Amino acid sequence: MDTYPGADLTTEQLLDALFRRVKQQRLVCDRNVKSPDFRFMVYNQEEVLSKLLFEVRKMCSSMNVASCAPAEVITRIAIEGRLLAPRQYRDLISMSHVCKSWREAVISYPLLWNSISDESEMVTRMCLERSKTLSLTVSLSDFDTWSTGTRRLVGFHASRFETLSLSGSLFGGLSEIFTSLIPGEDPLLRELQIWGMQELNAECLIVHGRTCSPILSKDIPTLRKILLSSFPLTPQLSALRHLTCVELIDMCPTPVSNVLDLLANNPCLEQVSIGGSLDNKGSRRQDLSIALPRLRSFVVHQCDAVEILRCLHLPHLEDLKINIECSFEEVTLPQAYQPYSTFQLTRDFGFREIHLHTSPKLYLEICDYLLGGIAADFGELPSKTAEVLGPSTVRLIKHLRFWEDQAHLHCHPLEFEDALYYMEELETLALDCLPASLEEILLFLSDVECCPLLRTLIVRLPEGVAADAEEDSILDFVRCRADGDNAIRRLRVIVSSEEHVHTYSLVFGPFVQEVEILVCQPGEGDGRPWLVWED
Repeated sequence: MDTYPGADLTTEQLLDALFRRVKQQRLVCDRNVKSPDFRFMVYNQEEVLSKLLFEVRKMCSSMNVASCAPAEVITRIAIEGRLLAPRQYRDLISMSHVCKSWREAVISYPLLWNSISDESEMVTRMCLERSKTLSLTVSLSDFDTWSTGTRRLVGFHASRFETLSLSGSLFGGLSEIFTSLIPGEDPLLRELQIWGMQELNAECLIVHGRTCSPILSKDIPTLRKILLSSFPLTPQLSALRHLTCVELIDMCPTPVSNVLDLLANNPCLEQVSIGGSLDNKGSRRQDLSIALPRLRSFVVHQCDAVEILRCLHLPHLEDLKINIECSFEEVTLPQAYQPYSTFQLTRDFGFREIHLHTSPKLYLEICDYLLGGIAADFGELPSKTAEVLGPSTVRLIKHLRFWEDQAHLHCHPLEFEDALYYMEELETLALDCLPASLEEILLFLSDVECCPLLRTLIVRLPEGVAADAEEDSILDFVRCRADGDNAIRRLRVIVSSEEHVHTYSLVFGPFVQEVEILVCQPGEGDGRPWLVWED
């Protein structure tokens, strides 16, 4: 057997050498050593791949033996190439033309060829043949522009589809997709994605005078995930019964009843994500209670989903994220709602984290629904609380951030103090507020009977003279609660410069077991400084 420089190296060492040479050419390429096939985080994928293949060819040519690299190395490089550019077969084809050994290494690995995304009939046929009997990941963009031969070829192998993604201009081929690309018997399809088709009629999908929604009007037993982006959520979707993940992105105006029907018919759901426009008119359903015992994650983005949340029974929800970035001041809950009778969740409902980014008014109304009498670890709360949040709502909150600023001053701190009085389980309090408010709140908390379990205080200090005033307020507070069972154990102070870091450590140190001074510029610090203290 021919020898070559580095022939005594292991496959891993040879691959490391290859990628080290790529990195030396200032290409962004990071190796994740935890992954057995070490996927790479790449920012310029095509450039990295072409450089990598160039280095491989150069190494082989310098050794004067084209087939010197082991087949395993060639296959692994080809796998990385497919991970970096899953829709590009050009480099794989080039690799298969280097020599017989390379060709065998590339062609004999079916996983390299089980993605269909090229409108070329030759490439599509080659992928179908080389992937053998493996399930297929199919991505069809502008499918109606593909040749008739290619479309028939793809449709003939529909029974092998595992993931089907549709996007772009599909109006001419939509009927064909929904009828011939989804087999009637023994389908493998587990994931369906449809992107960018909001121009379709929301009530009935009609193309060229024909209804073309049979895929959405019958159950597909193997289908587990559906993603619809700018696609009408039709009532026919409720026929799907085995979903575990639903993602509705940028929905065109959709009746809430359509969403509720879809959720109600899929009790095994584990993840739900909703974003876009919801039509709440006429959707009030007082007696509806949808049980989703397996749901772990519920994400709402840019839509008013309160009407949906009110109808759900979620005993094991762990992650709720509601992100409404634009102003929804006019969006309010019906005046007649009764949060403690019509919207009851189980008592073992335990949030680990809640994110609500929206207008304060809607924010608090959602909180009132979700936290009424429920044990919850709560992440963040804007300043206006007492008017909406009652004693049973805040009683079991454990971790709380109170924030206000001059531009959005929501309430007088006395209203927040009223809420604090009932927080018997509060363990961590983060205060990011105006100096006057901070002084009043800390004076109120100096009473050891208030928040008896409070052990961690996190405070942001402003710049200038105000910082000195807040320093005195904090010092008075920790002195009052320095001893006994109600003592403050941890203090984190966030400052804008390093000027007083050492001084603050000395001032607070004698009264608190653990003191941490963090330097964080104004406008920063929405991450770690506001997290629960990390042991």
